[in-house]
Amino acid sequence: MDKQHILDKILEYKRIIIHMHMRPDGDCYGAGFGLKHILKESFPDKEIYNVGETADYVKFIGDVDIIPDDFYKGALSIVVDTATRDRVADQRFVKGDYVIKIDHHIPVDQYGDYQYVDVTRPATSQIILEFYLEYSNILKLNMDAARALYTGIVTDTGRFKYRSVTADTFKAVAHLIDFG
Repeated sequence: MDKQHILDKILEYKRIIIHMHMRPDGDCYGAGFGLKHILKESFPDKEIYNVGETADYVKFIGDVDIIPDDFYKGALSIVVDTATRDRVADQRFVKGDYVIKIDHHIPVDQYGDYQYVDVTRPATSQIILEFYLEYSNILKLNMDAARALYTGIVTDTGRFKYRSVTADTFKAVAHLIDFG
């Protein structure tokens, strides 16, 4: 697994479409919108969309975008927090020129052109946060991204009560708290 490959693909494409799973939970929304806000803040000339279903209890994080099919031509599709292709809320992700899967669940379905799956992380939002931290010389965080990622980590860790929480989780979250 190589985070540099993900960054290279993000830099390569002008249009990036982020996909989430059906009935999105806090981590799905947090990872999807956290990534969207990081990319929009870092690359204001790129078109960044987040498509899928709305979840009322985390709607404060953001609203999904409604986009036409032709937006997928020449686009990078990134699917977050979704172990199987049939759980992706908007199946148009396959129309993207290149598909990246970023997840923390045990791999069930090997879909996409590139899979970044880290089962040692309790939330995909933590993976996105660590991606930002590794490339913070290129990527920029804003309050919207920080709020989304924090929400994702808090919800998927049961407010830090689950066994999957590690010292790395707290170190990552400390960056969000320090941010504001």
